[in-house]
Formats: sequence, structure tokens, C-alpha cells
Amino acid sequence: MIDASPDDGGGGRAATANTQSGAAGNVVQARDIHGDVRLDTPPQRRSWAPAAVLAVAVIVAALIIAWPRSSDDPATGAPPELGVVVDMSHNDQAPWGYVSESPDFPGSALVDRLAEPMAALDRDLVREIRTSDGAISLHRHLIRLHLIGPVGGTRVTDIRPVIRRTAPPPSGSLVHVPPQGSEESSEVLLLLDEGFPVLQSSEPMPSPPPGEAGRRIPTGPYFPRHTINLAAGETHEVVLTTIARSRSYEYDLAITHQTGTEIRETVVDDNGQPFRVAGRSCSSEHVASYQAAYRLVTGLSVVAEFDPARIDLSPILC
Repeated sequence: MIDASPDDGGGGRAATANTQSGAAGNVVQARDIHGDVRLDTPPQRRSWAPAAVLAVAVIVAALIIAWPRSSDDPATGAPPELGVVVDMSHNDQAPWGYVSESPDFPGSALVDRLAEPMAALDRDLVREIRTSDGAISLHRHLIRLHLIGPVGGTRVTDIRPVIRRTAPPPSGSLVHVPPQGSEESSEVLLLLDEGFPVLQSSEPMPSPPPGEAGRRIPTGPYFPRHTINLAAGETHEVVLTTIARSRSYEYDLAITHQTGTEIRETVVDDNGQPFRVAGRSCSSEHVASYQAAYRLVTGLSVVAEFDPARIDLSPILC
């Protein structure tokens, strides 16, 4: 988390005479020399020990430099900038729902597979629907942002939506597996229908309306009361539930973070595409209307709705 030394070594002499005989390294100090002076250099004994020690030292030093740091060190592999991994896979499990502006969504091949028993629980099939062209999350989706601290660390001070497009809820097609009990929601909410949507802290609704057990209500902006401090390589997960009721939205998420005195911004999306979420296409308080619709039936199959122009949602408000 960011909340923010050295040491130091001696000599010798040889006896002399008028006639000197010995190693050339000895100093001749005779004052009166009457004989010969012979400076011999005796043959040196070969010794491999110093060279071997030096070679080993070089190899060890190289290994120390090149050896990877312990995987327990969170700074290992820290990205140069704030890292963000977006995970939408939670939306591939029930309850789930998608709408589209096209009445042909999600395509005949996926419609046939949806009609098979237990199709509603096939996460691979739901992922194909979610990632199909034109797919828009119905009413809500859950985004997991996996944040990774960059080299030097950083402090996340805000996450906000950047809305790219808004429109009435699409009425082309609906594919829906409604909740059978309480609907999961994270503690951080983003309500796009608000005039100035910001991330909100939340708490469980004391007495939720019928069909909305587990619903949470906002309690105030998440930022700036909270900040997320990330040391180099440290990770933090933000789990965000985005909700849309009255319109359709395409948006990105802008993450503001501070490194030293520098303020930076990282914009993330859904694998190169904007996040998409929309409310229901309603014709009255408890009735939704589409050109085509597919709903959950016995056996956990998802089949065509008999009258897609008039889908009774009671007791859920449209």
C-alpha cells in the first residue's frame, strides 16, 4: 500500500647484504657494494585456485542479477502504468437477460440451442449471447475491475462513467432468464438514469418490493470518501453493479489515479466495445413489449414468447 548506508585495508621488507641474491621484488639497500648484485626471478608456481575463485564469483554475481525475483514479491512484474483487467463473466450465470434493437437477435443457431433442456444454465451459451453483435444487458450488469499497481505505485481517486450514447430502451428482441430468488448485487452501484451518475456506496433495502429481494439502495458517492492505494504489483478488485431502468446506454469507465504529483486517467471498456445496458421496453406499468422475445420454461429451456408485444412482468414494475 502507498502511505508512504559503506566499509574500508597494509606492506613489508627484506634483509640486504653486499652480495645480493634473491627475488627481484626485494629492495636493495646496501650502501657500499663490493660484489655482484644478482636479482633473480624464480620460476612462478602455477596456481589455479585464484582464477577458479574469480570465475565462481562472476558466475554467482550474474545469477544474482538474472535470477527472477520471488513470486511472493508483489512488485514482480508490475506494469509501467496502472493495469486494469475487466471481467464480465459473472453475467454468464442466472439470472441473466439481454435485449437488442434487432428482432433477429440472437440468431437462429443460438435460438435453437436455447430451446434445449438446461440451456439456461449453459454458461458458454450465455457468453456467446452476451458477446453477440447488438447484445445489450437487460436492466443491469456486474463488472469486476481487477486493478494492478504500476511501478512506483499509485492512488485511485475516482472511477466514473463516460457515456458515449443514450437512447430509448430497444424493442427489437428480448432473451431473458429472470431471477428465481434474490438478485445478487455488489456494494458499489452505478445508476445511469441519474442526472450526474457517480459510483455509489450502498446498503440493503429494508423492505424491498415484491420480486426485488436483495435490492440495494445508494447511500452516497463512493469517491472521494474512499481511495484505493496500490503499491507496485499490488492488486485490488472493484465489483460494480450498473443499473439502467428508463433508457439504453453505451459507456466506458474512466479511472483517475495519482502517481506522485501527476494526475492520470485510464479509460477501460468491454474488450474494445463500450459497456451496454438498457431498461425494459414498456407499454404500461407491468407490461413489456418487444418484436421478439424468449423466456424461461420448465426444463430450464428458453423458448419463444407467445405474445412478445405484451409480456406480463407482474409483480415487477416495468
